[in-house]
Amino acid sequence: MPHGLPDYGLDAAKETVYGLADLGELAARQKSIVTFDRRGDIIWLDDFESSLNKWEDRGVDLGHDAAISNAYARNGAFSCKLTCGRDGDFEGIIHTYKPPPVLSKVGLEVHWTRPGTSFISIYFRLEITHGAKSWDARIRFLSATATLQYWDGAVFRDIEAGVGVRANHLLFSPLKFVIDLDGDVYSRLILHHRSWDLSSYAVPTGGGGALRDTRISILAVGATGVNTPLYIDDVILTQNEP
Repeated sequence: MPHGLPDYGLDAAKETVYGLADLGELAARQKSIVTFDRRGDIIWLDDFESSLNKWEDRGVDLGHDAAISNAYARNGAFSCKLTCGRDGDFEGIIHTYKPPPVLSKVGLEVHWTRPGTSFISIYFRLEITHGAKSWDARIRFLSATATLQYWDGAVFRDIEAGVGVRANHLLFSPLKFVIDLDGDVYSRLILHHRSWDLSSYAVPTGGGGALRDTRISILAVGATGVNTPLYIDDVILTQNEP
């Protein structure tokens, strides 16, 4: 019995053009923001092209701010300008709530810029609460040593130091991490072209609750006396990661 497609089908040889069998690639060519890592089923995404009304500014330090900006963007015309406070904990924080995902591997992708000076760290937090259990996963980047870290429930622990991330607001660094809700472990981390297997690291867990949701937080820390700015764009939440 013959197999494959007919001579006039999608994969037939063509002149000047090339056949496209991948719908994910088709979406990317239509200016989708999902171009860095296309695995997983998308639950929610934000390109910051309209407003910041999906997020809450949780900063309390002097001069902190979160606002839509057209100064820099990964895609489109706008991003979120996150400004760190210049006293207290020197933080800039945004967070949002979403419905809970299915019990699967869940991913969080964020694109962010690294300031050149007066910048201490940034971390990305994914908190998920189901009926019987909750998970609290965090990945942090320390600027002074260019170190990636994960949260173990008590402290941040090193994954690798000396990870190259250029300090430039034109470069939105892609970071994605995946956690396994069935196994209660981190699964993997991707930053630019580098990837790390985190499956031996446990995700901190706790009791569940009647209020079941997903909370995404992005927290940056600046320096004393300076309102350090950085930019956030294209946040993507996924489930059913492979």
